[in-house]
Amino acid sequence: MTGGSPPLSPGGSPPSEAMLEAAADWVLADEPWTPARQAAFLAWLAADPAHARATEQVRALWKDPALAQALAEVAPAAANDDVPRPFLASRRRALAAGIAGVAALAGAGAWLRQVAQDRAAPDRNDEYATAIGQRREVALADGGALVLDAASRVTVGTAGRRLDLLAGQVAVRVAPAGRPWRAQARSLAVEAAEGAFILDRSAGQVDLTVTAGRASARVDDRHHDLTAGDRLVVAAGGGVVRDRVDPGDADAFRQGWLVVRDQRLDVVVAHLARYSPRSLALARPDLGKLAVSGRFRLDQPADSLRLIAGLYGLRLGESGDGLRLG
Repeated sequence: MTGGSPPLSPGGSPPSEAMLEAAADWVLADEPWTPARQAAFLAWLAADPAHARATEQVRALWKDPALAQALAEVAPAAANDDVPRPFLASRRRALAAGIAGVAALAGAGAWLRQVAQDRAAPDRNDEYATAIGQRREVALADGGALVLDAASRVTVGTAGRRLDLLAGQVAVRVAPAGRPWRAQARSLAVEAAEGAFILDRSAGQVDLTVTAGRASARVDDRHHDLTAGDRLVVAAGGGVVRDRVDPGDADAFRQGWLVVRDQRLDVVVAHLARYSPRSLALARPDLGKLAVSGRFRLDQPADSLRLIAGLYGLRLGESGDGLRLG
């Protein structure tokens, strides 16, 4: 990107409420950080030094107690149908108002310095993929690592510490750095400063399991703080379920095992299908809701499907060039 860069000093005149609201739109929007969106954001930063200060305040104070209180005070008015619509504050306007009432943090410029570094080394997307039956480990430049399950695909922002899961499953080990890793899978957004987590897309649902450290997740503007062993599932219909699992079970795919407890059958079949040269399918859609528990070999998907058929009283038959469970 060409053109001048905004001063990165926290000094200068305070940003206006309109600038804070605009910064909140950039920081909190439920959109992936595509190269085009990042370029537009950097252009907005460069347009006025106050934009950088507004953005830093939004990021620094997003979890500030004073901001939480400001949002809480707006909530009762928003719930009152008698309040005229022009006076119903939006989430981002409440955010801007809350920040405007809180003093800026002196010296809070680390993130903006990172923005300057990103200008010098523009972000790009690297894509990694695996074939059916193949697992792959990818070492990241920041010291972290990815392990892709079979038949999986991700894009990784080289400068922005971000990942989009496009298909399959990926285990992410996060190396501590100046800012957190961000990952996206459909409507689920994840942020982690260190530790490890697994993201999975199977049979229409998205599954997040934190295997080490901590992470925060956002689904439809709802935030979830997670620690090792926490699992968050976003169903195909949009419902969210949270429970506890053994992190070792979630990570077992790296050793060639699928370990599940009360998992949907359609999700289990989707995992096995990543390792099968033959198609695997269910005879009836309603079978997908059947809860399955057990330990199954991924590198022997047909045998694992036969075991499931025997355990749950189902029939396994040939269907063209594949297997059909029903």
